Amino acid sequence: MILSPQSQTLDTTSLENLIPQVFENGITFDLGDLTFVTPWGVVGLCAVLTEMKGRGLAFEVVEPRNSDVLCYLKRVRFDEFAKELGILDSHFKLVAGVSLQEHPAMDRLIELTRLNTRPDFQAREGQLADILQRIGMGEDQAYLAVAVIAEVVDNIFVHNFGRWPFVHIPGGLVMAQKFGKVNTIKIAVGDLGVGIRKTLTDIEKYKSITSDEEAIRKALEPDVTSRPQQRGGNGLPFILKEIQGDFRGQLDIRSGDCHIQSSGGIKCRFKGKQLIGTMIGLTINY
Repeated sequence: MILSPQSQTLDTTSLENLIPQVFENGITFDLGDLTFVTPWGVVGLCAVLTEMKGRGLAFEVVEPRNSDVLCYLKRVRFDEFAKELGILDSHFKLVAGVSLQEHPAMDRLIELTRLNTRPDFQAREGQLADILQRIGMGEDQAYLAVAVIAEVVDNIFVHNFGRWPFVHIPGGLVMAQKFGKVNTIKIAVGDLGVGIRKTLTDIEKYKSITSDEEAIRKALEPDVTSRPQQRGGNGLPFILKEIQGDFRGQLDIRSGDCHIQSSGGIKCRFKGKQLIGTMIGLTINY
């Protein structure tokens, strides 16, 4: 089976074409025609490859032929993720062989960062706020943006501790980029855990939830929590409020087989195929 983005851009829409209907041996992921990749595309690709590797499945990759895309993957440190996954030399030889020079876009990137524990992100919060200010955010906006991202990261570790689907590949991924001269930053966070539906339906109160769409919508309600003995449940509602309010942006959530988007109200953008964990996309305007 050969799967490709069926587009020259790897983003929220075309990523769905790279997710197998059934994860099985012998899949080839054809990235050859790509000319542009977004943070969502990079993090989503990492999630697909993690699931293939975690299941112990054999697969092949046709690397991008476009030199700019190869350089971009190198700049965002995709090669380091592939090396940690054990597939760099076997599947991404062209990316591994890229020799980087200073590039004007590098100051607009927050490189792909692997988060194995919550302190991995805490140690970078100040640095992240500095980067956001360097690309044009005010100080207050930058620290609010970091607080929003921190809420997303907290969810990764609070809801998945001790129950990672693939115990040798725990944690999550975060990446961001400012595009051109527009004051917009796109942030993607990949949670390699059990997903929102599993998190909620493990609690008696939410066992009646029957779909991933219903689970995501429920998680966006105030005071919904998978930790009934603790205060909690304000993470996603807080994120939604800040993204739609202060940042005049958009929240994307993909968990299980559903992708929900906050643009023009909470709506299901599409129902696709099952993928490990949860992906969160934050579009921030400033």
